[in-house]
Amino acid sequence: MIGKTLSHFKITGKLGEGGMGEVYRAEDLNLKRQVALKMLPAVVAADPSRLERFQREAEAVAALNHPNIVTIYSVERSEDGPFIAMELVEGESLDRSVPATGLPLAKALDIALGIAEALTVAHEKGIVHRDLKPANVMLTPDARVKVLDFGLAKLAIDTAEVAPEDLTAEMPTEAAPLTGEGVVLGTAPYMSPEQAQGKLVDLRSDIFSLGSILYEAATGIRPFHGESSIDTLHKIIHGEPEPLADRIPQAPLQLQWILRKALAKAPEDRYQSARDLAVDLRAVKRDLESDSARTAPATAPVQPQPETSTRKGRTTGLIVTAVVAALVASLYWFLGRSPAPSGDGGAPATQMTIRPITSSGLVTGAALSPDGKYVAYVEADQGRQSLHLRQVDGPETLELVPPSPIGFWGLRFVPDGTAVIYGAKGGPDPLGAFFRISTLGGQPRKVVSAIDTHPT
Repeated sequence: MIGKTLSHFKITGKLGEGGMGEVYRAEDLNLKRQVALKMLPAVVAADPSRLERFQREAEAVAALNHPNIVTIYSVERSEDGPFIAMELVEGESLDRSVPATGLPLAKALDIALGIAEALTVAHEKGIVHRDLKPANVMLTPDARVKVLDFGLAKLAIDTAEVAPEDLTAEMPTEAAPLTGEGVVLGTAPYMSPEQAQGKLVDLRSDIFSLGSILYEAATGIRPFHGESSIDTLHKIIHGEPEPLADRIPQAPLQLQWILRKALAKAPEDRYQSARDLAVDLRAVKRDLESDSARTAPATAPVQPQPETSTRKGRTTGLIVTAVVAALVASLYWFLGRSPAPSGDGGAPATQMTIRPITSSGLVTGAALSPDGKYVAYVEADQGRQSLHLRQVDGPETLELVPPSPIGFWGLRFVPDGTAVIYGAKGGPDPLGAFFRISTLGGQPRKVVSAIDTHPT
């Protein structure tokens, strides 16, 4: 094909091939620009169902207009078969750009945010990608993200679905077969649980795939990886990825929550839109940039000073100078140690301070998570109390229960650390009740009401 002219496109090289066809570099002789031509192999060009898929891809992607999505120029036909003329994206695919130890968090977030913004546009037009993976994400020389190959895209309004996959059969991890009876679309390591089981998929399946991509970009490893495709699919359906904090201890708590929500097994537990995911990614990116600016090396050593700024929904605030003695044991993990002269010329003494917890009010109760990575604490301020979750080794704080007149007691984590149990008195339960709230946030769920044991 190299050197051949199709319509007004002269083919100058081959870029690659995949399940939906071969891709060539070409020159548009009319507009004098470089383009990419995607065409079906001759062996499948005569298949009406595949031609229909090909036409659908062209129509779906041509309807999208976003800097993070490859641009479709035209759909052409030639004696060699139908082809699409599209934007030629220079750069390197994400699967070739992630080192074994992962990318810097800021860069991984930029990439995930670009994908999320592309999906937002596609999903709002009813288009589900269905094969989102690092090989379909290009990074241009100017650091722009481009989502490629909507060859497996399916209009969300089209309710026709394939039958469930027979998971006893082996499936390639790098390229899945085209749509057909009893065939699952997608690439095994990045499928959602429902996609891996051949169930009906929607935009939330793309969100799961994006969660997998973000995890791999940040850590250098896939969240779900087995010895075979079937083993990988089993882990996607039943397994859990290694906690991000185990790979990247300094990872913001908010990013860990984002990944847990994006990779939730049940679609209803995930982000319900790519737009909401993009909002949270943007917030973490801003926080990282802000933290980097505050911790930038100075020209001369300076003593750390308390910060006075606050953030909505979290506090990084002032150092607490005094805490009730009974709470010291619970808050031990917040203790920071720094050497200070002993004053007698001997070995340095140990100066103990408590890291920033709250910029106002008083910590009146606290509980340490079973793995020692998080602290839940109650803050009292001006007659109102609120419940917060804090990462031990970082500044991120999530407000689980907003300030209210109720009183908290009996604060503790559930054994697996995924939720906090607390007693609260006031409001709709004047005698008190115990509640459970997920460490991801959300609405508290009443576990049991308190029983008045006083004699009548």
